[in-house]
Amino acid sequence: MLDIGKVLLKAIVNNYWCKIEYKKDNEVTKFMIGINYIDEKNRTIKCDAFNLMYSADVQKNYVIYFDKIIYAENDEGTYHKTPDNLLELVKKPDFFSSMLRLNVSNDDLIKYYIDCFKLDSTPYISKYGLIKGIDDDVLLKNGIYPLNDEQFKILASESFYKKERKEKKRELNLEKIERNYCVNVLAIEIGSKKQKYILAYRPLVLDFEHKCLISASEEVYKNSEFILDNSTNNVKEIMSINKFIPEDKQYLLDDFYHNLKEIKDVILDYNNCRNMPYNKSIKIDDLPYIINLERKLAIDIDYEFDKINKVISNEEETPLPLKVFLDEPDIRLTKRINYPIFTVNDLYDIDQINAINIAMKSPASYIQGPPGTGKTQTILNAILTALFNNKTVLVTSNNNIPMDGIYNAINRLKYNDKFDLLFPAIRLGSMENVENAILKINQMYEIAKNLNVKENRIKDIKEERKAAMKNLVDLLDKNDIKKSLEYRIEALENFTKTLNLESNLMSIYASDSIQTLKNELSKYENITDDFTKYMNINHAQLFTAINFETAGRLQKLSKERYSELFLIISDANEANKKEKAKQLRKFLSNTTNLKLFLEIFPVIISTNLSCTYLGEPGTIFDIVMMDEAAQCSITNALIPISRGNQIMLVGDAQQLSPVILLDEKLNKKLMNKYNIPEEYNYVSNSIYTAYTKIDVCNNETLLCSHYRCDEKIISFSNKKYYNNKLRCKRKGNSDVPLEYRDTSKYEEITDEKNISTGEVKAIETYIKEHPNEQIGIITPFVKQKEYLEENISKSYPNIPIGTVHAFQGDQQNVILFSTAITNKTSKGTYNWLKNNKELINVAMSRAKDKFVMFANKDKISKLTDNKDDDNMKELSDYVYSNGNYVVKNISPVSYALGTKQLNTPSEKDLQETFNQILSVIDKNCIIKSEVPVSSIFTHFKDDNSLFYKGRFDLVIFDKTYKGEERVVAAVELNGPEHYSEEQVQERDKLKQQICDNHHFTLYIVKREYARDYRRNKEALIEILNKSK
Repeated sequence: MLDIGKVLLKAIVNNYWCKIEYKKDNEVTKFMIGINYIDEKNRTIKCDAFNLMYSADVQKNYVIYFDKIIYAENDEGTYHKTPDNLLELVKKPDFFSSMLRLNVSNDDLIKYYIDCFKLDSTPYISKYGLIKGIDDDVLLKNGIYPLNDEQFKILASESFYKKERKEKKRELNLEKIERNYCVNVLAIEIGSKKQKYILAYRPLVLDFEHKCLISASEEVYKNSEFILDNSTNNVKEIMSINKFIPEDKQYLLDDFYHNLKEIKDVILDYNNCRNMPYNKSIKIDDLPYIINLERKLAIDIDYEFDKINKVISNEEETPLPLKVFLDEPDIRLTKRINYPIFTVNDLYDIDQINAINIAMKSPASYIQGPPGTGKTQTILNAILTALFNNKTVLVTSNNNIPMDGIYNAINRLKYNDKFDLLFPAIRLGSMENVENAILKINQMYEIAKNLNVKENRIKDIKEERKAAMKNLVDLLDKNDIKKSLEYRIEALENFTKTLNLESNLMSIYASDSIQTLKNELSKYENITDDFTKYMNINHAQLFTAINFETAGRLQKLSKERYSELFLIISDANEANKKEKAKQLRKFLSNTTNLKLFLEIFPVIISTNLSCTYLGEPGTIFDIVMMDEAAQCSITNALIPISRGNQIMLVGDAQQLSPVILLDEKLNKKLMNKYNIPEEYNYVSNSIYTAYTKIDVCNNETLLCSHYRCDEKIISFSNKKYYNNKLRCKRKGNSDVPLEYRDTSKYEEITDEKNISTGEVKAIETYIKEHPNEQIGIITPFVKQKEYLEENISKSYPNIPIGTVHAFQGDQQNVILFSTAITNKTSKGTYNWLKNNKELINVAMSRAKDKFVMFANKDKISKLTDNKDDDNMKELSDYVYSNGNYVVKNISPVSYALGTKQLNTPSEKDLQETFNQILSVIDKNCIIKSEVPVSSIFTHFKDDNSLFYKGRFDLVIFDKTYKGEERVVAAVELNGPEHYSEEQVQERDKLKQQICDNHHFTLYIVKREYARDYRRNKEALIEILNKSK
């Protein structure tokens, strides 16, 4: 729960009524208050007060004492106009109050994410009803609807007396209820019990003072999921919008009133075709119910983000990853320490080792792991490396599947090839996981307590690795140069393909440059072979050392320092594990206790949300490693991130993004309200994409070696989505890795869209023909998945069937891809499917040995327009041709894949300024961003290491010079770190030296002058005059 002062401050800023409990003369009175004035000196609050128990009237300018408020909670479905003078006072930068505390820095960002988290939760109906005289048209027309006494009492009592408050202290169960008023615009009534799915609504707020309902928005918002309450069986079921409106028709909801008739028709048509559960008695209900929508939040997000805000406001306590997220560049330099790197086995490659090396040194590192490139293996090796370098580690993700995978992999480790390895990692999270952890710790202690520990083993191994690290780091630096040369050669080769016959001189020039670069590249050909000799690790010795060091950690539990923890874990068994788990969770919620626990178990594995039970925000862990970070929402991810001094985000933005329920229009409204930049957009970003957009100092590291699929299978994704950067390391076990089964010969026996009965028949035939194959079935559509389950699962219960979302992170030897494209498939449905590149990428890359596509090829050919990029048509042609079809590349916005967008507001400001200047003074000049240094001086060589690795922020080109683009000057945007950090200054000197050696102009712009139009215009005029 938030501090009372913070709750009151939020009410002032957001124009809320606030529920309080007020203790006077040992008597507690409940009020609703709207704050008008704060008297700091006398510690009093002048407010409009309201108590329905005694009167339906509001008492104006009622005075209460701050210190007598024992409980406060904002009612966010209400409205009280805060006086302008009070609002201006609390928003001043130098405002301070001993009663109200305000963290002005990044406060709006925090409030934005709190609101997003609440509205991204699945709602359900608390109460609803019709109120005479009120409907949506009336509310829209008037904006404000005055309530009579009877109407007001109904709504006010619902708001104020619905639930009893919880205790003020923070409970172990952090679940919280969020309530909001709305008016129904369109609901779906389901079954004989008339359960309602509120599909579309408009938000309302209740103004107590003026006894009226206020229309909070003219926009209609949708619920992508809704909880149906079957009160007789006390069962709640989550229903998805996909049950009622097909995926390709959901765009209709974006312009709701205009498409209302069509939306109703789609719902009825889509659900009256088949005898499916819930579909027999679906009705449209657009009666104007006034509804109290509730959302059960998994955690107390106000409490959690209030603590995050507090550590942000204290610069000395702010974890470095949070500073990076808040775009404070002065702390982003890598450390110069060479950390010894360790691996769990010999299955690694140079990209994985390079990624770990960067992660150990950087406050923030981003590892792009395309399908099958060893993301889990990299994380395991990073955990081991961190452990050997005395770092505490928090390993997290958005759900349990990747966390279970990592923890199970750790538990499979052996020492002496036969004994279970004692490893100081513990799996926490849900209460079930904590219960298992209690039993696991007790089991480990019983094994460890009698072992004879030899403490010097790990120390000796570390010293051996340190000696090898210097050579390894030098080699990794050379590998970076090698990659830069390969990138440059590829870019020049692509460039020569675009030259016309009149460009012979340029073609010769480019060819000479390519040859020069290839000659330079030849010096680095054997880097991978050289690298392996520095990774010669004796794993038997390593695991023996880990086993005994962990035993030594566990033996400490019997010491007095750990007595409280020892009391919790001792004698744990199946009978008492639930009570013991509650005690452990409470113990770990205290930061001091958690740090004590980390002395025994320095590695904790948990889900993002469950990290709220691990102490409070601050630098508790040395490093936070997040798996599947491209699927993690920003709010959930910031909970573990706020507890670490470094982060290592592992993910792939080319695969599926987080599942977000928050309506996009509502999100835009929140962004406008809080003035949120696009880089922090909750709906369009995962935590991975947000960080990579915000942080320009730490680039992504690409894992290039692919170990899962046969080369013919992964080649489609490699060429289409990964700029051909992946190196396939596996030959599949099938002689025919690609197979196309055309289903046009099968009769379709249903009129329902997004279902192909013919494909199901063809799939059944395939399964019968291949009884011994390990098969998985994937489809893009929920309806087809359900039909497949009805017809396949009864006979073949062991074959997993799912939509693409359910299969990310999974794999099978053989994947059967059911497209559900038939003669009933509309152009709109096909367009939705063909543009869903992440879906197709994930589907294709689940197959290890064989990918079988089931589709009506003629229908696909008729649906495609051959104009836009068509992922589905290309996949069809690729599989049909057995991999011989030439795939078109989609250039992704990714530094690791060879492209990099302009990320920061300052860079965008600078480019916008320069473009405007050039449009006035010289329209023949253009600007390009993130240009490799070596690409500017292709006919020269330079011994400077930055020549092959560095980039210019902007480069100006004259596009009229002899029919070619002539380089005019480069531009660098320098922030504070360029004037305060020695390492950055050294890099700047090297870049300047390169420009001086080649008599080339380098123009430096301080970040604060990015939008100084006149200053930059004068400088550009001078530069252009000198260049002519």
